[in-house]
Amino acid sequence: MNTKISSSWLLALALCTPLGVWADGESNTENSCQATFSVSDQTLTIPCVEVVMGNETVLYSAQLQQMKEGSFALTQVAELSATVESDCVASYSLESGRLVAPCVEEVNPPALSEYRQLILNADKSDLPSFFTLDSLNLGVSNGPAERQTRASNSTNSCDNPTSLPKYRVDTVRTNVYAVAVYLCAGAKIVPFVGERTKKSDRDWACNGVTGKKPSYSFPAKNVKGFIASYPDVNNGSVAISGSFHDDRGVPSFPIMVSGNILTYGDDPCNHSKLLRVLRVNETQKRAVIKQFDMTEFENSQLKVDPKTEKALTDTYSMVVGFDPNDSKDSASKRGRNFVCAKNFYNGGYGTLVFLIGKELTLTQKEAQNILTTNYSCASDQIMMFDGSTVAQLSYKATGSSDWTHAISDPTRSMPQIFVVK
Repeated sequence: MNTKISSSWLLALALCTPLGVWADGESNTENSCQATFSVSDQTLTIPCVEVVMGNETVLYSAQLQQMKEGSFALTQVAELSATVESDCVASYSLESGRLVAPCVEEVNPPALSEYRQLILNADKSDLPSFFTLDSLNLGVSNGPAERQTRASNSTNSCDNPTSLPKYRVDTVRTNVYAVAVYLCAGAKIVPFVGERTKKSDRDWACNGVTGKKPSYSFPAKNVKGFIASYPDVNNGSVAISGSFHDDRGVPSFPIMVSGNILTYGDDPCNHSKLLRVLRVNETQKRAVIKQFDMTEFENSQLKVDPKTEKALTDTYSMVVGFDPNDSKDSASKRGRNFVCAKNFYNGGYGTLVFLIGKELTLTQKEAQNILTTNYSCASDQIMMFDGSTVAQLSYKATGSSDWTHAISDPTRSMPQIFVVK
């Protein structure tokens, strides 16, 4: 991404009328970064917005005008140079195009003010001009005091990574589990496949790419079988079933592990417009879910200096799955395997939440609702992996070296799983 272009565009907008926020160089307070939405003027004023540009974090103030219900136009931007010491600082991701304002006071005299969290999605992540409403949290009612209490009690935030475990397993209901993986706390998630053997070259004619790409097969095992067969899996803490495949051990879609493309998959073009990818930046401990793009996939390969053998680029792992709205027997209660990325961290998301349900437990809508309602996941940061009896989960309880096989099926095998270390 060309952050210089984005920065120049933001500075150009800064020539607009000043927003009347705190002066440059002044150390801000809780109230100075408090965003406000004026019901009478339909304006959203955000005094503090952090934007990560490469290795640099730049602070801006911004104002948006609501043009119609849930649709905002960016009208004013000003770069700031003051010190930030507030939990009300908003964040904008150039990678995902998401603007999160954690402290928005809705001003609607003579009624009392209401405090909310607002999440908006930009039309273009690198050159945003319009935003649409993603979610509005009505749970904050007493302003900064209650907000501070909620933040200090939260087990899902990456604001204080040292206070988090590497992972947490929740029993959502009978035979339905959620696994929170805290990348920001140092957890590492590895897509695991075992040894590969070349299967064939497949003709690609989708996703802007034409030509032949190699498709590989891998040993197919159930999750319990992977743990028993591979020390790299057994030494981990959580093992979760992976992406789509056939019964011969052939992944359907592209997989990259630590910057190395393992396969382009066997069946990409049938669903090219509905594919999403979980993209984990291992170097910077963040993740994002986005629409799959072959050019980006290939450009994410690890580049190494041939003289020093040191990495020249960040290291990524990428596994492709489906948009959660793509129907996979959607109205039936089946085994489901979903994942979401949440909690802004280091220019991306610091937490992954996997939702795994045993066969006959969840419809697609139920799975999505659990992630959005129980875990505050945004709809554009959810994707779907393989389900039915292949949705499986094993984990080690905190402090234990023994595996708990929460969901296992001896009759169903897969070529790829996720291992949490």
